[in-house]
Amino acid sequence: CEKCRPQAEEVERQRKARAYKKADAKRKDEVTAFYRTKDWLTLSRAYLQSKNYRCERCGRIAECVHHRHYIRSPGGWEKRLEWSNLEALCSDCHAVEHGRKRPGVARH
Repeated sequence: CEKCRPQAEEVERQRKARAYKKADAKRKDEVTAFYRTKDWLTLSRAYLQSKNYRCERCGRIAECVHHRHYIRSPGGWEKRLEWSNLEALCSDCHAVEHGRKRPGVARH
């Protein structure tokens, strides 16, 4: 009935929120596990070597391999082991890429 509709809609909204949270937690676990796989460790080391451990953006020492298409984004998971989806980055450029640091604020 119309009187109960707002309450029913709120219950449904909460149910969906719980389902999304559960699915997101599972996805995070899957992504975390991926970064520990032999395939990723071998590929990322080989990629850094191929770039002579230099950041592809600023030329400093590269410390990580970044996915151009984030693996949590649509289509990114399928590209997680593609060479063309990788980029060698220093920690500052990687922090800027992920919004943890403003561009131009470097520690060097």
